[in-house]
Amino acid sequence: MWELVEYINPDRIGHGIKSAYDLKLMKVLSEKNTVLEVCPIGNLMTKAVKDNLELKHIIQTLLKNEVKITINTDWPETLTGGHLKNQYEYLLNNEIITPNQAETIIHWGFDHTFIPMKDKESNLYL
Repeated sequence: MWELVEYINPDRIGHGIKSAYDLKLMKVLSEKNTVLEVCPIGNLMTKAVKDNLELKHIIQTLLKNEVKITINTDWPETLTGGHLKNQYEYLLNNEIITPNQAETIIHWGFDHTFIPMKDKESNLYL
């Protein structure tokens, strides 16, 4: 992650969840306004995170350290319950994030999308 942030300086990083275990890295991500893409169900299924407790720790640590995240999907057509709606339902039903956090994360997703939108007037914007 450090090499990626220092040399490429991306706007978004996929699967950067382990950044939650590096305080200095989270500070740099926050300062650079780098957004991390989090795929909760995929992370659990692939064992990138051990369980809901670790998933909650990671997400809450990133948010506490002002690292912006988006909730994303990993191959939703192949993972049972993998669509974006299911990701948010899972996080909310398991109290991994709060409804207010979900709303903030959704807005960050639209603010940092790769889809060109005219002043958020697209039907994709909530």
